[in-house]
Amino acid sequence: MGRGISPEFAIEVAVSKYADHLPLERQARIMRREGLLVDSQTLWDQRATVADVLRPTYDGLGQYVLQAPIVGADETWWRLMERPAAKRWWVWSVTREDAVVYRILEHRSQRAGREVLAGFTGVVVADGYGAYDALVRAGPGAASRSLTAGRMYGESSSSGGALSGAVPVNARSHRPAVRRRA
Repeated sequence: MGRGISPEFAIEVAVSKYADHLPLERQARIMRREGLLVDSQTLWDQRATVADVLRPTYDGLGQYVLQAPIVGADETWWRLMERPAAKRWWVWSVTREDAVVYRILEHRSQRAGREVLAGFTGVVVADGYGAYDALVRAGPGAASRSLTAGRMYGESSSSGGALSGAVPVNARSHRPAVRRRA
């Protein structure tokens, strides 16, 4: 996998980091106690190698998610702790009924939304963030041939019901149609 290290070792490092939440520095200390002299940069390199090997799987998952007729999309900030000051990045998620794919981008903009939803032609269930509506207003070719934005709407349980559904935006008024759930 890199510098004479076995694929099993690289996978163990990645599983320990992401499944067991063991930071690379802690893994290096554990290995040092067991007589294996390896630094956290080497472990980082192994993690990156596993990511490179898994890239085709990630890309395939992204294509699979975007083939669904309805997807959910959301974005949230992620603080990247760089010196001298922390920087804000954005984690975008696109989901379908049985899969999710994440993208980490430097921006939260219509351009980022277009990048995340490139090739999608169905209904997007999203919050009120304006980038999704802007993609709809931009028309064909903004994210795909026909991107329709939708929203999930809810009322408090004391109101006697809930509004729900992935609903297409009316192209003329940009007001969503809402169905009442019984």
